[in-house]
Amino acid sequence: MFCALLICFLSGCMSDKGHFDSQKDSSYNGTLKRVLIVSANNEASSRLGAGYRDSVANQLAIKIRTKGPAVEVLSLQSDELDATTSVENAGRHFGAEQVLQLAVTHIDETSHTMTSPELTYSAATAGLSSDNTTTTVVGFTMAFRLTDLGSSKVVWRGSVKFDRAPTSESAATQLYNQLLAASLL
Repeated sequence: MFCALLICFLSGCMSDKGHFDSQKDSSYNGTLKRVLIVSANNEASSRLGAGYRDSVANQLAIKIRTKGPAVEVLSLQSDELDATTSVENAGRHFGAEQVLQLAVTHIDETSHTMTSPELTYSAATAGLSSDNTTTTVVGFTMAFRLTDLGSSKVVWRGSVKFDRAPTSESAATQLYNQLLAASLL
């Protein structure tokens, strides 16, 4: 039995279902009408692979649109000097009533080190480390925050921890389901 569990763990049998911790302002009765989804680029999000964060935001936008709200996506770049101005300008241009911000805040990684006699000898003669280390993203944490622009209040916030990195579509579906559960759609 132990061997079967160990094999399952090592082969990646963990679920990609996220562990959500969210809180909705109990006085807020609004639903999404015109929402600007802001996807922040940072060191953590770039570790998930090219386009992952944008794909999550775009997939989420598609799902939200099926319930009627107008949705626009803004992808912030890490080198933008004034992200607040970019968000305000995009929100004003689109006529957003709400802003949903998404940001990867933490990456869980594993490192694997492989050594071989040939690698050790070559590295030693070159004065280099004999370790050949590869790092793999296992899971991550994403924070989210929904601001109602009419009241300038954060009306829903939280985070989701994925023990195993899901596909962008799965992550978007899970976020969408949380919006439904919070009666925001």
